[in-house]
Amino acid sequence: MSSNGFSHRHPLEVRVFGGTISCEEHEADDSRRGRRKRVLLPQPGKIRSLIENQVPDRVMSMVDLVAYSEADPIVDSAELNVGLLMQSVEDIRKRTRRGANLLIASGTDNVVYLMQALAEGVDPDVLGENNIIVVVSQTHAPSIPEGAGPPVCQPSCGAVDNLTNAIYLTTKEKMRGRIGLYCGGVLLPPRGLIKID
Repeated sequence: MSSNGFSHRHPLEVRVFGGTISCEEHEADDSRRGRRKRVLLPQPGKIRSLIENQVPDRVMSMVDLVAYSEADPIVDSAELNVGLLMQSVEDIRKRTRRGANLLIASGTDNVVYLMQALAEGVDPDVLGENNIIVVVSQTHAPSIPEGAGPPVCQPSCGAVDNLTNAIYLTTKEKMRGRIGLYCGGVLLPPRGLIKID
């Protein structure tokens, strides 16, 4: 699943758990008001579409996308429970043995718990030269019309900016053997995060 033709490219595996970053707007019935309303729902393939159509080629030319997968089903991060969290950490532990950097798209509701679980559940020695970057966004990218040429999203679109910068960070030497959370221009360590509602 290689893309672009650069000689030294960093292998990257993308895993999507869910969250606003992976959502799309949908119409739904609002029975209380007797009309239709727009709601955000996790959208399979959304992150892949953003990577292929919105992340700039200059960033994608630094990586070799060796694998892409999504949780089944992709969930709103508010639905993440201890069982899913532990299953996710076990899944990530297995993926770290494949020799690629790992980018995880997650939701903001429970990312603090995911980061602490990764810090405790993934041995830095297993990471070796590779890294794990978790990316979140409090906004979603708009729908991309079929056949639209890039770029469709505005440069300040949080979901696309966060995804682009997180992919870029996976290529940096200073990230070797590290786990980090990227959101809104800030890279945070996995430990010591606090959820504020």
